[in-house]
Amino acid sequence: LTLWHELAGRNEPALRTVFSLVGYFRTWLGVKLMVESGEKDDRAIARNAGVSNPKRVYFLKQEVRGLSSRQLRQALGLLLDLEFDLKRGAEETSTMQAAVTCFMPCLPARRWRSPPAIAQITQML
Repeated sequence: LTLWHELAGRNEPALRTVFSLVGYFRTWLGVKLMVESGEKDDRAIARNAGVSNPKRVYFLKQEVRGLSSRQLRQALGLLLDLEFDLKRGAEETSTMQAAVTCFMPCLPARRWRSPPAIAQITQML
């Protein structure tokens, strides 16, 4: 939530931030599902997860290693609901606060103490 407030302070639209997060979580979920299905070929994983560079799959596997596909599905569902609400014109601050409250239980607490992937996303915005 602090991170979102920093982005809002830089006039970063909440919808843009959520859109970026949706993209990352879709990719992570795609990679996780392929790994769980037993796929070993990084090129096949990249193709099915929508990753243009198969060498990036190694890092994506590391990022999702401690997460289950169920957790990623839940988080993606919440992000898509949030995106829908923001597109319908919901007030940004209260909507984001409610979403963060629902979102955090989806992922292990250790991910929120040191969120390198989320920090990378915000630097790109």
